[in-house]
Amino acid sequence: STASLLRVLAGLAVLVVIAMFGLQISRSWSPRKTPNQSAPRPGAPNVLVIVMDTVRADRLSIHGYAARTPTIERLAGEGAMFDWAIATSSWTLPSHASLLTGLSPGQHGAVAVDAVLSPAHSRLQEQFEVAGYRTGAFVANNIFIIPEHGFAPGFQVFEAHYVRSLAARTTWGRV
Repeated sequence: STASLLRVLAGLAVLVVIAMFGLQISRSWSPRKTPNQSAPRPGAPNVLVIVMDTVRADRLSIHGYAARTPTIERLAGEGAMFDWAIATSSWTLPSHASLLTGLSPGQHGAVAVDAVLSPAHSRLQEQFEVAGYRTGAFVANNIFIIPEHGFAPGFQVFEAHYVRSLAARTTWGRV
């Protein structure tokens, strides 16, 4: 019916406006500039931390899975790989807070959906920044690993990706 078609078109128009607004904000945002207190020592290694939230190790070819994961194989062959790692929590927010602070969930306190990681806790990226490294986070989990939860300090560039984040970061999206 015409009424149903108009409702669908109106809904699509709202989504387009939200997407355009989000793109405009992301284009206008520029990475913060922070003066490095020192420079990395000559020959200092590049450091790349990859976190694949909810990926089972036994589903990667580096751990014997039949399906190939060639990029992971190459990265593991060129760097350090940790064969025995245990998450500090069963879900994303406290696990990532522990990874970046070195603290248990009981110590850093980021254990609730609305928790914000305290600026009092030193983060891995801040230590790299102080040592003169350029730091950046490129995040696909934009529900928990976002500046609003306290993950941005120490990153010179912090980009959260996914179209759903445009709506999820609004009051309406959080409801």
